Amino acid sequence: MRILYIWRDRATARYTREQLRLLEVTFDAFSETEEAFEAVATLEKYDAVILDVENANTQAIDVINRLASDTIAPPILVTFDANDLHLAADALAVGAIDLLVRPFERTELLLRLRRVMVMSSRSIDAEPRAIELGPLRFNLETREVALDGKPIALTRRDRRVLEVLLEHHGNPISKEKIAAQVFSAEDAGIPQTIESYVYRLRNKIKHPSIEIATVRGLGYKLRLRIEAEDKNDAVDC
Repeated sequence: MRILYIWRDRATARYTREQLRLLEVTFDAFSETEEAFEAVATLEKYDAVILDVENANTQAIDVINRLASDTIAPPILVTFDANDLHLAADALAVGAIDLLVRPFERTELLLRLRRVMVMSSRSIDAEPRAIELGPLRFNLETREVALDGKPIALTRRDRRVLEVLLEHHGNPISKEKIAAQVFSAEDAGIPQTIESYVYRLRNKIKHPSIEIATVRGLGYKLRLRIEAEDKNDAVDC
């Protein structure tokens, strides 16, 4: 999941950014709306937009209206203070998908983000609380990873790479696409660094029934080994 966050108030932004970090969500944060519009237009990789509505700045309603009119724009989740309910209603009227009252817990933020993606048809079904592939299980809420029921110690960035591979399991995904989901605009990561994360993951999730294969010219593929027997991909394991 990659989020575009448009903030208004520094104190609010600090809180929301911290919640997103705790959720291990990749996000780009902008205080200038034109920069945010440019990001949506040139980086069609955001799953959702979080936009703060503040009573002192009603420009947010115009921003929502402009974003919602773009057919490629991600779904919009608006955060607001309880005393700004009138602005929240206006936000829904012009194109926001859902609302979230501040302050909020990070678990509620995650649930709302999933909800706006489902409601906007970016996901056909509600996203699961865990992703499983054979003996491998990734709990999306607790961020715990287990292999054969035993927990695996991974870094935050390792977990993000594994999550992307799991979301595309059975299909190759390029280093560039993995990097786009893992690194924010503020990060210094480049596609080549994905190789080191994959190397570490291979060592961490060694198992006779699962593998991260290198598909020459296409990228990496996380799959069950039994799937490899039925396909003729050009791979280096």
